Amino acid sequence: MKIAMVVPCYLPVPEGGAERQCRLQAQELARRGHAVTVYTRRWSRAAPRIELMGGVQVVRFGWFYPVEEWVWRLRRRLTGKGKGEYLGGTTIDQVRQKQAIPPKRRIRPMAILAGIGKRVHVLEWRWWFRNQNARPDVVHVHADTWEGALSAISGARWRCPVFIKPTLYPLRLKYARVPLTGANQSNAFDSVRYFALTPVIHVALREKGVEEGRIVDVPNGVEIPASRSDVRRKPIVLMVGNLTQGAYHKAFDVMLDAWGQIASAYPRAELLVAGAGDPSPWQALAEQLGCAGSVQFLGRVKEVGPLYDEVQVFCLPSREEGISNALLEAQSRGVACVVSDIRANRAVVTHGDNGWVVPVGDAEALALAVQKLLDDKPRRDRFGQNAVRRVAAEFEIGAIVSRVETAYQAAIESWSR
Repeated sequence: MKIAMVVPCYLPVPEGGAERQCRLQAQELARRGHAVTVYTRRWSRAAPRIELMGGVQVVRFGWFYPVEEWVWRLRRRLTGKGKGEYLGGTTIDQVRQKQAIPPKRRIRPMAILAGIGKRVHVLEWRWWFRNQNARPDVVHVHADTWEGALSAISGARWRCPVFIKPTLYPLRLKYARVPLTGANQSNAFDSVRYFALTPVIHVALREKGVEEGRIVDVPNGVEIPASRSDVRRKPIVLMVGNLTQGAYHKAFDVMLDAWGQIASAYPRAELLVAGAGDPSPWQALAEQLGCAGSVQFLGRVKEVGPLYDEVQVFCLPSREEGISNALLEAQSRGVACVVSDIRANRAVVTHGDNGWVVPVGDAEALALAVQKLLDDKPRRDRFGQNAVRRVAAEFEIGAIVSRVETAYQAAIESWSR
């Protein structure tokens, strides 16, 4: 099959969850003999327009995006205001954070720049598929961005199936209209198929009017380590999340509030926070809570795997998630987990079996759960063993890609009838 995968950002830009799933699935499909091309945005002029990475062709569109990024950085230096809650540095969530700014807060010149970038992207997209004989057999969109609408319109013209994976709950299925396409966006979505990460997203899609036959249940996948480390784990707690997403999404505020309580009871314990972005606002909060000495902000970590082998507990207090890649990775490494009571986390963690689930936004409950696990090695070990078994059975990337392949083939056959 000739497969087109669409995602706003791709390596070498720091990965978020959607981008990591795109990479893992694309590389596995390429290993199976499929011709896979990832279409993404060219955020830096230093990034090649076309390159081969891990057996996957990567094509980057948008010569104007670096100009837009430069203006955003300049605005940040001059006014202290960035993209939404964006705190500085090249990050994977720039597009999402910019979309999150309410229209009344958008500065008109920045909206104009964004519009120019989008139009240039569309023109390059149209030129590429018209002149490179690159029309795919199937298109797979990995994020809730306007590229979903562009792919839907293109798929309708090419007579090929398009899959879109909503990444967050509540669903965000409204996409900005795509310029320079000359097509009705709403009609283009009539034949789009969706990958549902969880049963709750499946139900939500049905409630949005999507027919059952256009929904395929496929969760995120994770690579299972060949062996588990024998490293003696220390009284360290780990949280992984992009700092640029602000307080609401990943709930760094809840984590630090809880850690203020934990640090007073466990002076030797440490909290590691791994994720790109400026940590200074969170360091200031830790100072106010009196726990700054036991919190380390690691920044962007290219290889998170070794961290899981060092820590005793992994925390994910998010208020919103798809299915967290970091949570799947921690579970695959046998780390005891404490997560917030949201639908995506409950799809991975069963309370009392492979982790603990605590109420959303409840710092006291989070602190209590972490303290209990720090005191109870047998329970940590049991949670870890159960986690490894469940992840291997339900979320191993090879099995997930097999389900994706089956969905592709069925969709292609339905279009050819």
